[in-house]
Amino acid sequence: ASETEVEVTVERAAAGQNYSRLSGLEVTKLKVGDSLRVRVYNHSRGDQDVSILYKDAQYGISQLYPRRGEANRLFPSKRLEFEFEVSGDTLGLENFIVLSAPSRGVASDFSFLEQPPLSVSVRGNMCIMGDLINASAAELLFANSCSVNTEIRGALTRGLSSKAKPNLGAMQVFNWTIEES
Repeated sequence: ASETEVEVTVERAAAGQNYSRLSGLEVTKLKVGDSLRVRVYNHSRGDQDVSILYKDAQYGISQLYPRRGEANRLFPSKRLEFEFEVSGDTLGLENFIVLSAPSRGVASDFSFLEQPPLSVSVRGNMCIMGDLINASAAELLFANSCSVNTEIRGALTRGLSSKAKPNLGAMQVFNWTIEES
């Protein structure tokens, strides 16, 4: 196992149906009232700091895990499991984001990314940032706020160079649209 092997599965069940696994590669259509089950498993050799963020269709970002005051450290061979019900608070494209980083002393905390919904109207999937033209809002958020260059997949620095490639952890994004039942 490598240092950042964290497995995330998201499953959906419509009312009265069995759970089926969602792909992180496609946009899934969810309906208000659907149930979601999320499992995060640490296959790595070391502890992982895990955060789960939810970006709604109005660009509101909420940290679902950990809750305020909870630790987010996931030990090797341990699992987190959550169940959620899809609400109709916002309708449209939404992102479920799981961040994991190898534990290095103080726990990694991404709650600073939280923000209330912006009450905006989204038309299309357009961006003027070259290779990020088809990126999701969450990918744009992290590309901009973390200064990640998608071409070299490394952290950019200002006047500093690193002899070793930094271990930034991992991010998995699940995309879906929410529709009324």
